[in-house]
Amino acid sequence: MKRFIRSAFTLVELLVVIAVIGLLLGMFLPFVGRGVREPSRRTGCSNNMRQLVLATLNYESAHGHLPTAMGPLDEKYVTAGSSSQLSGFISLLAFMEHNDLLDEIIKSQTYGGVNFPPGPNPWTTGYEPYQQSINVLLCPSSNGNESEFGKTNYGFSIGDVARSIHKPQTARGAFACGLTTNLNQDFPDGTSNTIAFLEFDVAEGRSTGGQYAIRQPESFFDDPSQCLKLADEKASKLYSENVTLSKLGRGSNWASGTAESTLANTILAPGSPSCAIGGKRAADGFYSANSMHTAGSNVAYVDGSVHFIGYSIDAGDPSSPAPTQTQLATEGFATPYGVWGALGARNDGRAIEFGDY
Repeated sequence: MKRFIRSAFTLVELLVVIAVIGLLLGMFLPFVGRGVREPSRRTGCSNNMRQLVLATLNYESAHGHLPTAMGPLDEKYVTAGSSSQLSGFISLLAFMEHNDLLDEIIKSQTYGGVNFPPGPNPWTTGYEPYQQSINVLLCPSSNGNESEFGKTNYGFSIGDVARSIHKPQTARGAFACGLTTNLNQDFPDGTSNTIAFLEFDVAEGRSTGGQYAIRQPESFFDDPSQCLKLADEKASKLYSENVTLSKLGRGSNWASGTAESTLANTILAPGSPSCAIGGKRAADGFYSANSMHTAGSNVAYVDGSVHFIGYSIDAGDPSSPAPTQTQLATEGFATPYGVWGALGARNDGRAIEFGDY
């Protein structure tokens, strides 16, 4: 009689197969989950930026101008004594449903036995209001390192300004340090063609999205593309190991109006590295838009619209010297940084439609 041998898994083999399948699922499910959640996070980010523009427009309706990107507390709160480096976000607190936080900042306070004046220096340690986290300033896709201060993933757009950022002669972008703009008079290119807020990540390792190189040479002003070369040749989203980076990174303090914290310019294309020239904080330089989203970042316009712009947007010639303050003060001065630069400038002379990029 012929003997028939039945082929089958043994219990041990079955358990091994189950274990391997479980291991593979454990490896891939986080990526699948992240891919499913990211569209929702990007939408949440877009909604945050839309709320920021709405708060800005309500501020303009109440005050007759947009807030300054950096300056002291509004004189209606204090006559003197507050820091001149406070972020424009403090001006917007009352329009972001954070009146209680604004009330703390505009009055003398005592924390930990220390007396603080209204609106102290934004980098004052132990001052609790500046440590508060504000949800509308945080992109759901971003993580980043812990900071002693409240973080932000959004910054005021200052256009194609890299020189004299903190003491400009004129407001080239929708916002400027120490200066204000008026909706009816100061946007010849149109509010739907001018960027209000840009997105960036916060510090996470050596990521070009959330970090910035410090103490870079002034020669970068004459050739901004030198900043691009600080990225690792094998990993473009990371800085090279020999590049000295900041301690806290971009967006590490929403209360500070200095460039690295709450400002961004439209010189290098979004997704590019950022470089502080000649210093490490409150320094001139190139502060690029970035994000944790795939292939681009959200951009909010003065008219309240929000669009997703890819990293491949036309940004002109990155080796073109950064414009001087005299050039920027000339009405209709054409930016050398393509569509990207034109979107950041309120008076570039070109009305860029959304379909053009």
